[in-house]
Amino acid sequence: MDFALIALVLTEVLSCSVYSILAPFFPSEANSKGIGSSLVGVIFSGYPIAASISSLIFAKFISKIGRRKLLVFGCACEGFAMLTFGFVPYINRQLFIIISTIARFGQGLGAGANTTATFAIVAVTYPDRMESVIGLVQSTAGIGFLVGPLIGSALYSIGGFSFLFFTYGIIFLIFVPVIYTMLPRDAEYNKNRDEIQLSELAKIPTVIYNGIVQIISIMSLSFLYPTLTNHLASFGVSTAWTGVIFSLPSGAYALAAVVLSYIKWEKKLIMSIGLFFISMANFHVGPWEYLFYLPQKLWIVVMAGAFLGFGLGLSNLPVLPDMVENSVKVLRQYTEAQISDSLSGLLCFAIFFGEICGPPLSGFLAESMDFGNAEAIMGFAVLFYLIIYVIFRKKQNSLKRDNLKEMFFEHEMISTTIN
Repeated sequence: MDFALIALVLTEVLSCSVYSILAPFFPSEANSKGIGSSLVGVIFSGYPIAASISSLIFAKFISKIGRRKLLVFGCACEGFAMLTFGFVPYINRQLFIIISTIARFGQGLGAGANTTATFAIVAVTYPDRMESVIGLVQSTAGIGFLVGPLIGSALYSIGGFSFLFFTYGIIFLIFVPVIYTMLPRDAEYNKNRDEIQLSELAKIPTVIYNGIVQIISIMSLSFLYPTLTNHLASFGVSTAWTGVIFSLPSGAYALAAVVLSYIKWEKKLIMSIGLFFISMANFHVGPWEYLFYLPQKLWIVVMAGAFLGFGLGLSNLPVLPDMVENSVKVLRQYTEAQISDSLSGLLCFAIFFGEICGPPLSGFLAESMDFGNAEAIMGFAVLFYLIIYVIFRKKQNSLKRDNLKEMFFEHEMISTTIN
């Protein structure tokens, strides 16, 4: 039995359920304290901000901390943050804002640690099937997002807001030592080994271009968060069915992970196809009014959501393996484990940065135009970057061919000289 993989899946489910469990219950509690929606939004934004910043820090020190310890630290942060939320109903308005913000930042800190450690553990433990394992682990995020509100509703109906967060926090913390025992031990840290600098990785073109693939694809998904619910309501979709439709991208993402396990195409080609799927999904989720061949029907919107999730899987899953593969060739003075550890932090930063950028951009555009046109702008942005990415890929392949020709020519010259 693969205990490490079970631990990673369990961590992902718990972490994502923590993220989703707050949204249905916290706003009403905040409103009872006289706190408006705008300030609630600021409190909520602490999660991706803390996660993105902390992931860069963890990327630099993960070798010293250890992957297993970092993952457990992240779980503990999220568990204690949940317990902290349980106290907020009993304090005044000012303290409510302060404590809630600290707790939300604590959740983000934990998420940054969890995600960075998870990518690093997968890269080191499963180097030959990195894409499929990342796909499996990330696909379980959808389960966490769905389970969180369901468990939260059950606990809330039993004992209210504080009971919900105290209980869930305790359950999370109980699993921390279990997860720790299931994870593989880290190699002993070598103090004399040179530390890899993030600036060194940032000089590698593949790292930059793939990082932007990650950011813009996650932006396309988070772009839907503030506006899709109202758009679905215009078709008469109930709140219950809205949750189901929101889960479709997760299911399609899992399908993409299965598909990738059977095809052996070039990673950059797969990512390009994924970006094309995302771009087309953005045009059709409205649908955009200038797509005259499509009716304004709900099934078009639903299918576009599924295509978005499938495109996310194709574009995201090969990112880390491709980064590691190319960086190892350039940074020969470092071990593959060192490189994958640092790249895991950078990838984590890209994911949460995309989550930060998507919702405010969507909200801004929604105020000045309708849903379909706003999504079309996002579609054009992805399509524009796809063109840049394809040009980069062709240029990189051309350089590889030139290097091979040069090596062959040098080999022929040496052979001629010897003869």
